[in-house]
Order: sequence, then structure tokens, then C-alpha cells
Amino acid sequence: MSLPILIAVAVGGGFWAMLSGMREGRFDPRAIETPATKRRMPEFNLPGLMPDEPHLSHAILATRSKPVLINFFASWCIPCITELPELQSLSHEVTIWGIAYKDRPGNARALVLRNNKPYEMTAQDVDGNFGIQMGINGVPESFLVMPDGRIVWHDPAPITAETIRKVIRPLLKAAP
Repeated sequence: MSLPILIAVAVGGGFWAMLSGMREGRFDPRAIETPATKRRMPEFNLPGLMPDEPHLSHAILATRSKPVLINFFASWCIPCITELPELQSLSHEVTIWGIAYKDRPGNARALVLRNNKPYEMTAQDVDGNFGIQMGINGVPESFLVMPDGRIVWHDPAPITAETIRKVIRPLLKAAP
């Protein structure tokens, strides 16, 4: 009978230590290792979202000579829908790949087609495993990736005109 009490005390002690460390600057919750912090893309191979699309993979990324913006989205995500006009305008400057995160493929396809398909290629991450590997917290999230797999920018928020102007365009100009 004392086991639940001991577990609760241990968990409470762990949380207390973590929060004390955060207050004193000894613990950084953002220090978790993800591709965004390591700045490298993991190996991946995702099925295409559209019936005629090939799998989206690390090998295809490696054939690119210019950066690719990878955008995680979902049809049930309101901020994802609001960023689509910005993605559409940005698609004239950089290749954008869309990854439907934890979404029903039919719903994601309908969203993309209804909004003039701002993505050059789309893929499905139905179970969310690739999103977990990338370290995303939700959708929308975007990554600017160089052909060699380096992640040079990551933003866990909708892309805005200001983000394009102040961050993405300067990174694209500096890219090889």
C-alpha cells in the first residue's frame, strides 16, 4: 500500500529538482537532442500524399542543389490554414515540401488541393513518427534544410510575411 505513496514522492521530487534547476539556470528544457538542435536531418522515407506522388526521402533531398523548406501541417490545424497564402507566395522563391502530420490522407489532400497546392511535393506522417524524430511540438512547424541535410532554420509557428522578409529570404540569399 505504500508503493503509490513512494512513487508519488519520487515523481514530485523529480519535478521539484527540475523546476529548481530551471530557476537557478542549471536545467534547460530545450536542451533535448532533436534534429533541430543537432542541425541535421534524420534518414526518412515517407509515402506521398497525392496518389501520383513518389515517396519523399532523404535520398531525394540529397539530389537537390538548393534549400528546401519542410512544412509540417494538418487539415485540422487553423494556424496551418492561415499560413497557406504566405507559403503560396514563398513557393516562388524556394522549394516547399509539405508533410501532413497525424492527419487523414483524404482530409490533407483536400486541404492542399483547395489551396492551390503551395507544396512541390507532399508526404504523409500518419503515425507522427517522423515528426517525433524531427522534434516538432505541433503544427505548423517549418525547417529550412540545405541539400546536405543541415537544418539552418526551424520555427514552431506559422510562417508570416515578416518571417519571410526578416529570416527566410536572408537565409536563402546566403545559401550556396
